[in-house]
Amino acid sequence: MSASCHRSISCAFITYGADLPGVDVDEVPPLMQIEAAVTSKRPGYPDDRPFVERQRVSVDDALRAYTINGAYQLRAENEIGSREAGKAADLVFLAQDLYAIEPEMIHAAPVVLTMMDGRTTFAARA
Repeated sequence: MSASCHRSISCAFITYGADLPGVDVDEVPPLMQIEAAVTSKRPGYPDDRPFVERQRVSVDDALRAYTINGAYQLRAENEIGSREAGKAADLVFLAQDLYAIEPEMIHAAPVVLTMMDGRTTFAARA
């Protein structure tokens, strides 16, 4: 799917993933994909012109595409994808609030802690 079509199909359940078949990169970090969807620019290049400015999505929509929408795609929305009692505690803690920082800085928000099913899988050094 082209990066320029996000907004025009935002009524659909859009999901983002970290693989790019046919491209010579192992993965694209989630925060880079979220920033690209929110800004319609290459992450790390704030002076770029947006690819298609009207196709940008909100931070909320981008986060849903990486969380609950993916759970719906897997038919696992009752087990994963959102913070609710009884669901797996798959969490990412960031040092910055994605709603408070400049959208062009989302890719640089430091990851403090990650958890899978309630177990710490990464903890940044203090």
